[in-house]
Amino acid sequence: MNLTELLTTATTSTATLTNNDGNTATLTTTTAARLWTAVTDDRTTMHLHGLPETGKLHVTLESMDDDVPVMAVAQTLRYMLDPDGPVIRLCTATGCPNESTGTSILTRVCHDHLDVIIPGTLPNAGDDILPGDRENAARESRQRRLDAWQAEIEASERHSAGDRRVLAKLRDGDL
Repeated sequence: MNLTELLTTATTSTATLTNNDGNTATLTTTTAARLWTAVTDDRTTMHLHGLPETGKLHVTLESMDDDVPVMAVAQTLRYMLDPDGPVIRLCTATGCPNESTGTSILTRVCHDHLDVIIPGTLPNAGDDILPGDRENAARESRQRRLDAWQAEIEASERHSAGDRRVLAKLRDGDL
C-alpha cells in the first residue's frame, strides 16, 4: 500500500496493515497524516529526491513494538507510530530498534550505527581495497555523520538565536 492509499483508507475508515509475522496495525487518519508529514520532511531533509513523490512511496508494517507499529517506508525510512505520542524516527539500519541521532543527507542512524560505512568511501573494485581501507572508511564515515549532526545542531541554534533576537526586539518595542 502506498502513502496515498493509506491516507485515503484511514480517512474513510481505518487503515489496517499486516506484516509477514501476522501482526496487524490499525492506523487512524491522524496517525496516517503524521506519517505522511514525517516522510515528506525526511524526503526533503535527507535529499531523497530520487525516490518517487511522497504519496507513491510504499508503506509496510515492519513490526509491533509493545503494540506500537513500526512502519517502513520505501524499505528505507523507519518510523515508530505511537498514537499518543510523537512520530519517532528510527535508525535506517534494518531491524534496529533505536531512535536515530538525527537526520542528515542520505542517512539517519543511531549511536550504534555511526561506524557503518557510507557508500562511496571505499574504492569501487574489491581488488583495490588495501589493508586498513575498511577501518579508514569506517572512521571517515563516523566523522562525516558526526560533522553532519553538529552542523544540524548549529543550524538549529542559529535559528533559535535569531528567534530570541526578534523576540527581544519585539519586547523592547524596537520593531
